[in-house]
Amino acid sequence: MKLSFIKAVMVGAITATSFTMASCSDEPKPENTGEEIVVPADKVPKAVVEAFNKKYADAKGVVWTAKSVYWIANFESADTRNGIQKIPANAAWFTSEGEWRMTEIEGHISQLPPAVQEGLRNSKYADWKVDDEIDIIYRNATDIIYVIDVEGRIDNIETEVDLYFTADGVLFKEVVEQDKDYDYEDMIFLIDMEKIAKAVESLYPGAIIVDKDQEDKFLEVTVIDNRVVRDIYFDSNLQWIRTETEIGYTQLPQAVVDAVKAKYDGYRFDDIEHVKLNTLEEFYRIDLESRNGDVTVEVSPDGATIKEVTDGDDNLSHNNRLPDAVKADIEKRYPGATVKDVDYDHGYLEVEILHNGVEKDVYFTGSNEWVRTETDVKYASLEEAVKTAISQSAMAKYEIDDITLIESPAGEYYLVEFDDVNSVLKIKRTGEII
Repeated sequence: MKLSFIKAVMVGAITATSFTMASCSDEPKPENTGEEIVVPADKVPKAVVEAFNKKYADAKGVVWTAKSVYWIANFESADTRNGIQKIPANAAWFTSEGEWRMTEIEGHISQLPPAVQEGLRNSKYADWKVDDEIDIIYRNATDIIYVIDVEGRIDNIETEVDLYFTADGVLFKEVVEQDKDYDYEDMIFLIDMEKIAKAVESLYPGAIIVDKDQEDKFLEVTVIDNRVVRDIYFDSNLQWIRTETEIGYTQLPQAVVDAVKAKYDGYRFDDIEHVKLNTLEEFYRIDLESRNGDVTVEVSPDGATIKEVTDGDDNLSHNNRLPDAVKADIEKRYPGATVKDVDYDHGYLEVEILHNGVEKDVYFTGSNEWVRTETDVKYASLEEAVKTAISQSAMAKYEIDDITLIESPAGEYYLVEFDDVNSVLKIKRTGEII
């Protein structure tokens, strides 16, 4: 799916090659600029070339590039896209010592395993248009990830979403409007894969590692454990800290449901996670919503203990997980804001910030474009024109459940949700119902 970048590399190969030959020694190191540059084959370390030739003996049209600490072989192969490939869209990543780290193969939709086809059919994207081209990511003999590009409509806007599936058909990641030049570099494991696998296996035997994220001294590893997605946190020594598992409302113990409803009457259950700590303690982290504001609570399995959470996700640093473009955008829109959490929500990058004492959720596409900002609002703080519009609408007889201020490139409006009815109102600050 990253043909646009490789085409640009090949068009500028002569110029880039001249620059590389003039500025590199006999065995150059990849530049740490984050940019991918073309490198003549005779300037690539011998160990790297030998490792590539051994692994991909049938490769053709090889173009070598370098990025950060990796050497990348862009190549064609006979089994790619049913033999119809025109330019080298495959990419194999190696260290300077010739250690293979990852390969991206551009394939055809017909190469999807039956389990992945079924996973796509059972997903909410089943009716979306599917691109014939797919990406197949290899990180070891058994770790294979399929990335499928689908097109459909979100909020009545034509949207592309990249869907990440494990080989057994589990959809574990969605990215809206992925950057066309994205090359999967951040999916390479920086810590020895065998050590990570051993640490995971000791906790969840048979679990498949699908993703990782580094947060200062913490490593977050996403796994599929019997078709359940779990986020496992380790320290720098790969000592287990905690595991977080998203669950549904029906999976909550009845004691937890009863305790929360008794204390937070009128609140609606939103996101729910089961958290297990290395002390063997466990609790449920629940986001609750209401017209008077939202709250996050941590509840013991027996419902006896309920604690409100106000300091974010264990005070871990999240700002370093953001692309520079996103950091700059947030600082421009919300000067002095503190990043409290970073996550993916329905394919968007969701950044939870604290700005002037107010929590906001800021959403970006995979190409770092700002989509919208959501801020929970209390009814009492609404403009009088908005209150009047609600009272004179057909929804006036229903109890208000939640009010959110939406900022977007198209403008601002309130999204008002109501109890016991599957309907919402979109109202401008002037009181005009959209």
